[in-house]
This record gives sequence, structure tokens and C-alpha cells, in this order.
Amino acid sequence: MASFNGTAVLRDNGSNRNVQVALDLSDGCFRISFAEAADSIQSTLMEMLIASVDGNADGCVELTDVEIVTSNGLLRSERIGELLVRGRRALASEGIVTLTVIPKSSVVEFRHTPLMGGACELTFAHNSAFSGRHDCRAGGIDLQCFGEPPHLSVKSSTPLWEQRRRIGVAVSLLLGVRVAVRTGYENGVMRVNVAKGNVYQHGHRLFRESFKARGMLGDLLAFILALPEPEFGVWYKAVAFMLEGKSGLAELDIRAISLFVFLEIFDGSGSLEVDTLASMLEISRSDADLVKRTRNRLLHHADSLIEAVLRADRELRTRDKKYVLTWFKIDDEPHDAAVMFSLRLCERINAFVLRQAGSAADHYGYEEIIGSRPTV
Repeated sequence: MASFNGTAVLRDNGSNRNVQVALDLSDGCFRISFAEAADSIQSTLMEMLIASVDGNADGCVELTDVEIVTSNGLLRSERIGELLVRGRRALASEGIVTLTVIPKSSVVEFRHTPLMGGACELTFAHNSAFSGRHDCRAGGIDLQCFGEPPHLSVKSSTPLWEQRRRIGVAVSLLLGVRVAVRTGYENGVMRVNVAKGNVYQHGHRLFRESFKARGMLGDLLAFILALPEPEFGVWYKAVAFMLEGKSGLAELDIRAISLFVFLEIFDGSGSLEVDTLASMLEISRSDADLVKRTRNRLLHHADSLIEAVLRADRELRTRDKKYVLTWFKIDDEPHDAAVMFSLRLCERINAFVLRQAGSAADHYGYEEIIGSRPTV
């Protein structure tokens, strides 16, 4: 994301100095530069570092009278306090010191001038194929959703900031990775989330074509915004495990365990009941048996995922004459068994999520990898 430049007053240990300031959203920091005599640079930086570590009201590094220029106007803040100096080094060249400070709070609040109409807006950073506009009504709120990579925004005439976690969960489900709100605007106040987000991992979004995603997002927003608070808490936690299982940031075995935890949260038994699992994922009892036994071997026998899948399949074929797989067939190439199992599990979880949301939208099913869905 872009860096925005402006001016401020840097206060440390009771002294004030005028500085140039750049808000770097991609790195979640402010970069500050100011003139300083060469023989006092080191002592100045050490004082700032000590004040930053102290973090007390009298000695904390802070910025006041902040003015940052954007393409739409000015961001102003009377005070941004509790800033940590990053590391012990700064760049110094020809009497100009440049250092990096990080807010303790992940959200920094500004007044924006001029006012940007009556609309309220949340923006999210993403790198998917979602694009275009979709209008919907969710949770009693009229929403306009706009996608233009690398941003997705949700607008309304109703304040949205208090709903940011819920809207973020719906967007995360759609994109297949956890996303956090990057900016929020309402009533002349611009809130900027300076926390660094995860890099988007392709391949696990709920949709394949962008035009299918628009209605799907509306369905997810309507579902998540309407959940009573206790149920939303359950979904918030479950979705965190689901997204870890789909994100590609961990090894396949660990991701599979995260997907099993997602299922266990809704199964309620703590061990995945076969009949419940078959109903949740709309699979045969044999398929559900394989999923449960694979989970047990992965967790309790220290098997790798490929070992767990193949051994579970072999055990069930030996013990159950009625055992016939429909969804989780073991292909002729057993070395692919772990990957195929994981993708099929993701596909069934995608279907479960959209069914819970009351969405009839056709989800991405990894058909080019695992083949077409069984006709049952």
C-alpha cells in the first residue's frame, strides 16, 4: 500500500522538534526525518530509545500536530502517543536523521478534511480475483461492496466501524484467508490499521469467477451480521482455524489439523461423530469414517497426513465389507493422497459454510485438480 507524507512535531523527553513524517501502511510504521547536528545524533537517538522503552507518560516518544497529505485531502491528529522506536539504528546523512517508530496501538485515528460526504466505508487489502460492485442488505444495513484489487471496500450510510470484525469475517470467508480492515471512515474520522497483514495466498477462495463472488459476499454478510453475539463468537473462532487450514502458511499436516478443529467446533462431540460428520459435509458414512479415522491417526498416532489417509483406508477396507468411498476416493497415485484428501476436505467445508449462510451460489470446487463432484 502507498506511503503518505506530511509534517508533525516529535516530542521526546520533554523536547519538541519539527519533523517530516511518512505513514507507511505496508510496513505498519511512521518514518520520521529531521535535521540534527552530527555530534549529537547518537545521544539523541539513545534518549528516544530509552523513552520508548520506558513508555511512561512523561518520557514516551509521541507525535503531535500531525498533518498528512492524501489524494482526497488532509489527515490531522493532535497527538499520536506511545510510539516505539524500532531498533537502535537510524539512517543519518548530511545532518538529516531518519528513524522508524511504531504505534503500540494497531489503529491510529485522524480527522479527515474535507468531509467525504455522508458515506461510511471500510476497506480491506486483498489480492484475489474479486472485482465489480454488489449492493445488498445485510443485518438491517444497506451495503455497497466494491472490489478492485488490491482493495475491497464496503460502504453504507450507516456507521460500520463497530461491525468491522463481523464484516471482516465475511470477507475472510470469501477470500479464503484472514483479512483485517485497513481503513475505516465515518463522520469525518479516518481510522487507519497499521498492523501488518498476512500475504494473501491464492487458490482457496470460495469462488472461481468474480461474478459469482458478488452474490456470495452478500449472503455471507447477511449471515454473519445476523448472528447473535454468542454464535458469532463460535464462528469467529471456527473461521480462524478454517482459514489457517486453507492459507498455505503452514505444512499440509498442520493445515489438516486446523480443518479438523473447525469441524469439531460444530460437531460438538470433541472427537467427530461419524453420523454428524456425514450430515455436516453431505458425504457417505464410509467417507465420514475415513475422515474421522484419518483425524485420529494424525493426532493420536503421530502419522503424517499421507500415512494417516492410507492407513485409515486400509484399516476400513479390512474391517468393513460395506466400506465404499464416494467423495474421498484414494486415487491410483497414492503419493498424492494427502493433497487430494486436503483439497476434498476444503471443498466439502466450502459447501458447508455456504449452506449455513443460506447461499445457493456455486462454490469453487478445485475441479481442475480433484475432478468433478460425485453425483449422489
